[in-house]
Amino acid sequence: MDKYLVARLESLKQEKDQLKKALGILAVLTAALKPLGIKPILVGGRALEFYTLGGYATKDMDLVINGREQAKAILARMGFLHRPGERHWYHEELDKAGVTTGVTIFVTEGVYHG
Repeated sequence: MDKYLVARLESLKQEKDQLKKALGILAVLTAALKPLGIKPILVGGRALEFYTLGGYATKDMDLVINGREQAKAILARMGFLHRPGERHWYHEELDKAGVTTGVTIFVTEGVYHG
């Protein structure tokens, strides 16, 4: 992962606003996946929180990703951990406030063209 993305991820450790932190993590993941032609799509509660400007709160991010194996490798390089038998990826250093910054990955059946 390039130095800019590593620095951006590092700066998110200080972000107190959980929505801004989550969207920052998504921005880093999106930038890291871009050279592979993979575009993660935010769905679920975090998407609703974004569109309601915080009117609905959730603790994780649900992503639809066509390219699951590549995304898993990049999440690991970003410092996220995956516990066997669970769907979530966690990053302990980004979770100092005690709020889970989990990323649930779902695989699309097709390719998003948008």
